[in-house]
Amino acid sequence: MIELRRAPRINVTWRTGIKLKDGSLMFCRAVNISKTGLLLDCPQRLMRNQTYHAMIEIPSIEIRSEIIRVSCQCEIKHIVLTDDHYRVGIALDGLSDLHQELINAWVSKANQKATVE
Repeated sequence: MIELRRAPRINVTWRTGIKLKDGSLMFCRAVNISKTGLLLDCPQRLMRNQTYHAMIEIPSIEIRSEIIRVSCQCEIKHIVLTDDHYRVGIALDGLSDLHQELINAWVSKANQKATVE
C-alpha cells in the first residue's frame, strides 16, 4: 500500500503523558507518528485547537531498551470517540533539534523498511 498523506505515518506503541489544564497528568498511548504529529489513544477527551504540554517516551534508534523522554507542546487537531476511548490527532511543536531528528529517524527507518518489503 502506498502512503498518500503529506506526512507519512508509522505505527508505534509509545507511552505518552499529557498535562491537563487542571495540572493533572493523563497517560495515553501513541498509535502512530509522522514527522509533524502523533495519533494518541486517550482515556479522556481533549479540547480541539487547544495546546497542551506532552511527554513522549521514544525508544532510541540504536539501543531499543534505552528510552528518550521528549518534552514538547502539542495542538489538538482532531478527536474521534472509538468505543470507550478517544483517538486524538496532535501536531507537535517546540521540539528540540535532537528530538525532531529522533522522530525523523524513526519515520525514515520505517519508510525505508516498507520500501524494501
